[in-house]
Amino acid sequence: MKKYIAQLSVICVLLSIVGCGRKWNNPVESAVPLPGVPGLISPANNAWIWNAQDTITFTWSKVDGATKYKLRLSNYSTISDSFVAIEIADTFYNWVDTNKLGKIYWQVKAWNPINEWKPSLINVFEKGPYVIGKTFTTYYGGEPNCQIIYNNYTYFFYNTEIAIYDISNYNTPLHIKNVIYPRGNSTGLKAILANNLLYILVAGDGLSIASLTDPLNPTEIGYVTNCTQIDVPRNIGIAVRDTIAYVANFYNGLFLINIKDPNNPTNVSSCNIGKYSYDVTISGNYAYIAKQDSGITVVDISDPVMPVVVNNISCPRTIFHTFANSNILYASYYKFSLANPIYPEIMLEDIAFWFHKLRMGGGILFGGMYVYQENNITKIAECVKINGDTLASFPDFDINSNYQYSYARYYKQVSGGRQDIGSGVCVFKVAPFSVTK
Repeated sequence: MKKYIAQLSVICVLLSIVGCGRKWNNPVESAVPLPGVPGLISPANNAWIWNAQDTITFTWSKVDGATKYKLRLSNYSTISDSFVAIEIADTFYNWVDTNKLGKIYWQVKAWNPINEWKPSLINVFEKGPYVIGKTFTTYYGGEPNCQIIYNNYTYFFYNTEIAIYDISNYNTPLHIKNVIYPRGNSTGLKAILANNLLYILVAGDGLSIASLTDPLNPTEIGYVTNCTQIDVPRNIGIAVRDTIAYVANFYNGLFLINIKDPNNPTNVSSCNIGKYSYDVTISGNYAYIAKQDSGITVVDISDPVMPVVVNNISCPRTIFHTFANSNILYASYYKFSLANPIYPEIMLEDIAFWFHKLRMGGGILFGGMYVYQENNITKIAECVKINGDTLASFPDFDINSNYQYSYARYYKQVSGGRQDIGSGVCVFKVAPFSVTK
């Protein structure tokens, strides 16, 4: 009898062990389905969102059996160290943030009271423009007059010298050297790039043409004095098309220069349009000159030997810059139709539409510190925020592919104004696509 009792005890112990290692079906739990995996809907994977949009709506698919969801946002592809982790019952969430820029990764988990969280895939989007690199010095030595990118180099033009940076490593601009340009003076150097040559306004009254055969040593190959007036001549705006350079002189109007032979540029003609010309752009047979408080002057340039003023357009706002593209003229605060090129018609006016120069791509206008929709000139983004509370301002810029380079002034907002904290070359990713010149 003792033998049978011992065997029975062993069997009971074994059954007890097996029972402890098994989770018996719970009729209540079995009735609750295991939640599935949420499908992420928006923002779409790899989407680009312009940074003027403060509110981003996240949406995902409903999961049967789920009673709540957890949304997580992170700067890391593994969703580690998330800066948003919020539990909600809905399948959408409106996230409001004005500071977070760059790549943002997101994931949603579904949950019910009995079963575990089920995570979705991880998607990513970019909110930009945003800074991807910068140089920094605590010294702020003044702003360049203009900036140009040529191949793997960007050039900053100051009064008497040109600073050259290597940008072959796109997010790490490297200062190579400063070169003294032979004709620089206190009036400052301004330049554009055309035909792989630099066309530089120098000494206030002349046009210098420089070769970039050696990109680290811009070398003058031609020069012409276009203005000899006594009342402080000052060349300030330039456009180049084919074999003619069009120079806007602040006090003395428009000058046309033959540049067919860049080693020997020659004056062709001039057109005195009165004081305070600031910028010039070309479309078809017409030059459009920004005249500050005087609006825009239209000059017929079909005969380069005899340019003729054909219209003066008064504008309520001051015009500093002009940019023509096809049958559209952009000017400070305005978008004009050039359907009738002699009589541009105002299509749109926006006090926020202001630029030094424009670059275009994907239906977007890039104006340096600000980005606009091409169709309605509405501001959709800005290149201002560096990180934290550090901001940037800059007088000029240029874009290589979808990266914008600027010599920036860094500052913080303080009571009563702003505090300068240094300067350097700042690199923004400005778009998910390539931007044209």
